[in-house]
Amino acid sequence: MRLPPALVLAALLPPLVSCSVGRPVSAPGKNRDLISQASFCDAYVFRDADKRDHRPSPEENTYPFMKEGHPGNSILGQGGAIVDVAAVGSRVLAQARVSKEQISRLTHALYKTDSFHPMSACYNPHHAVVFYTEDGEPLCCIEICFSCNAVETTPKLRTWRCAPGQAGIEGADLVAMAEIFRELKLPLTPYKSLNDLKEDKAERSKKYRAFLRKEELAARSKQEP
Repeated sequence: MRLPPALVLAALLPPLVSCSVGRPVSAPGKNRDLISQASFCDAYVFRDADKRDHRPSPEENTYPFMKEGHPGNSILGQGGAIVDVAAVGSRVLAQARVSKEQISRLTHALYKTDSFHPMSACYNPHHAVVFYTEDGEPLCCIEICFSCNAVETTPKLRTWRCAPGQAGIEGADLVAMAEIFRELKLPLTPYKSLNDLKEDKAERSKKYRAFLRKEELAARSKQEP
């Protein structure tokens, strides 16, 4: 059964993003400084998660629809950890060092506020960028699911703006992020090329905006005497 976009949003957003209605803020607290404090940064591409990767649910289960536990799709850490080191080690397919210039563009893409990407209910991230101290300790992580247009971070690096009634995230330039992975010669799973990704994002955004417009017109017609 295919869920309506509004129901998909209700089921999907709580576990994935820290979301508020209103103007996006740059970052909760001083977390944004963590990126500039990092000594180096690596980008990763991961294989599909399977049953081996499922982890126990945290005390506050943010995935109530997952009765058997926390899904293993994410490599983000729990209980204060930045990343799940075991998950990274077992699932990584490729990785590359991110340059300072690319980090600057990645940061700009993360904090962008005028992008809109309709979300779908999958959250099967295959990409992540981890920022490290000089000693190799993770400082923060950006995890990306290009399939459903979702971005999550540990710790929280920004608060997203979720427009009322829209199953999507306003903010973060996913295409710019994908361009960096392509420059690093890393696959854009599940897309075969950057052009495929760009075309898909543009088409999905166009269709979803048309859907929202249709819904808006239908709602107005019902209100008319």
